[in-house]
Amino acid sequence: MKKYGFLLIPVVLLVMAGALPAGGEKELIIRLQGEVLVLQRQVRDLQESFDKSQGQTTPLVQKISDNSDNTLRTLNSLEEALKLAQTTQSNNLTGTNSRINRLSEQVTASEQRTGQILTQINSLKTLLEQQQRYLDQTKQEEASPRFDNPEQLYAFAYGQFVKGQYEQAAANFQRYIDAYGNTEAADNARFWIAECFFNQSKYEDALRAYERTITDYPKGDKLAAAWLRKGITLLKLERRDEGVTTLRAVITQFPRSQEAATATEELNRLGESIQSPSPAVPTSKPGTRQKPGRTSP
Repeated sequence: MKKYGFLLIPVVLLVMAGALPAGGEKELIIRLQGEVLVLQRQVRDLQESFDKSQGQTTPLVQKISDNSDNTLRTLNSLEEALKLAQTTQSNNLTGTNSRINRLSEQVTASEQRTGQILTQINSLKTLLEQQQRYLDQTKQEEASPRFDNPEQLYAFAYGQFVKGQYEQAAANFQRYIDAYGNTEAADNARFWIAECFFNQSKYEDALRAYERTITDYPKGDKLAAAWLRKGITLLKLERRDEGVTTLRAVITQFPRSQEAATATEELNRLGESIQSPSPAVPTSKPGTRQKPGRTSP
């Protein structure tokens, strides 16, 4: 209302004009009174407009105030949440560091245990190697014992051959040849070495050993057997023509021997004739008859 106080001044002036003398001025008064009424209506309109504006402004201000309060509360909540998050993160970091430290300690302990285990494994490996060397030495001594005379060594090697211990038998027959190569049984030892190879399907080695028996001991009592086994070995190596030729040579060189009978049976099995179209040329001199008094294998 204070803002509209200046409008009261014309009203007061109009009231004071009522004391003026009647006449031409009366119309002026009437006109002024009409203007006063207009001014009064304008004042009321202004008052109502102000009141209405005041009524709209108050809820808006209240709403702004409420929004401010809500915003403040939200900021406070965010601040508390941030503080809580920082505290939680700090606690988590502390816990993580603690777990990392425990894991590090466990890894260190595991490495120590692993080192101890490796040391034990190396020690056990060394012990096993020592035991294996001892066993190998024992087996070697059992496979090749010392003998006082050549007959014992030869009998021992032949016993291994009979048992199927071909590698050990061949090694001991070779020992016999190396130590007693000039004895009467040396050609037999060479032949049994070839037989050891043959029984192990080592046909190339067997062929060479049979040929050495033939060339090194051309008068030995295993000559016919060496020729026969050479022919059979050539057949095993799929050298048929050479094998057939060798079997025919056995029949030609040792006609009354058991080896000649066996060679004949083998040629018949192969469907080959006993005699070749042309004379066979032996690779060594024909064998002689068995040495008298030889009954050893």
